[in-house]
Amino acid sequence: MDAPREEDATDLSPVQTVPVEHLLPADSPRTAGENAEHVQVLVQSVAVLPPIIVHRASMRVVDGAHRLRAAVERGDEVVQVRFFEGSARDAFLVAVRENTAHGLPLSMRDRLAAARRILRTHPHWSDRAIAELAGLSPKTMGELRRAAPDEGVQPTVRVGRDGRIRPVDGSAGRLRAARLVTEEPEASLRDVARRAGISPGTVRDVRARLSRGEDPVPGSARRDLAVSESATVPPAAPGSASSSGSRPLATGTEPVAPGRSARRAAALTHQRYVVVGKAAQTVADPTDAAELLAVLGKDPSLRYAEQGRLMLRLLSPGALPARLWNDLDATVPDYSVDSVSRLARASAEALTQFADRLERRQDRSPV
Repeated sequence: MDAPREEDATDLSPVQTVPVEHLLPADSPRTAGENAEHVQVLVQSVAVLPPIIVHRASMRVVDGAHRLRAAVERGDEVVQVRFFEGSARDAFLVAVRENTAHGLPLSMRDRLAAARRILRTHPHWSDRAIAELAGLSPKTMGELRRAAPDEGVQPTVRVGRDGRIRPVDGSAGRLRAARLVTEEPEASLRDVARRAGISPGTVRDVRARLSRGEDPVPGSARRDLAVSESATVPPAAPGSASSSGSRPLATGTEPVAPGRSARRAAALTHQRYVVVGKAAQTVADPTDAAELLAVLGKDPSLRYAEQGRLMLRLLSPGALPARLWNDLDATVPDYSVDSVSRLARASAEALTQFADRLERRQDRSPV
């Protein structure tokens, strides 16, 4: 189930009449079970109560345990229900949502227990999304996540209340925002936020940090992004362009194994932005190209955007080893050599023009 939305109520069926004996006890977020006093209030009530929500696959009550108990004590044989068609774990989300929205309020103990359970079943949800559903503050939810036991590989992205996917480590997004703010100082906060994959508030913080001459990445995140000595840029040779005061050139040979984490990729992005500037470079070795492609492939702003994925596919031939190209050469029949070579040159020319435009954009950017 995606992050909770108001329209999730449409996941419920129209109201139906079901025999009481067909329903099973609730998988309720109420840790203390049913409240006998509240049941008696409902037994005596003459008001028309809302339909009970039931998980169709299991016939277990999702929301309305007190209403069902009141119906049993009144001797009712049937009740009005709405069916939820999703999974059992998503049915619990509906139970939490309904119990925090109306009826007998959940205790703080109930809310904390529900949040911990959702964190186990939906670890990709953001702290704010879970907090809003469980009726907690985002700060409390963050503390619960940090205190939760490590249960293996954690998601590198989270789904927010708005349904958008955002990386857990926002350092790479801050660095993209810093580049955009530097290159396009007149761009709006929302435009930069959309293109960098972060919130407008984070863009505002990045802009303020740059105006004060500070690093766009906060100190705590910068410590997490510490780059090993093997990835540092070697000093420029005497007499080189960088030693004479021009912008230093990146070497393009930073060792980045394809299996490294997204945080490692963000660290290299951070290093190139802060230390080596934005100068253009040429990658001739397919091994270097494969490493750079692996770094780009972990950038959320590319991998989660259709145009970004298309660009990565178009750039992937440069990472193929020479041996494979030789094999491909042998597969081209003689009568197609001219056509294939023309298409290959047209593709190469298009990529060259693309690279030229990017390098011109870098040249216009202040150091």
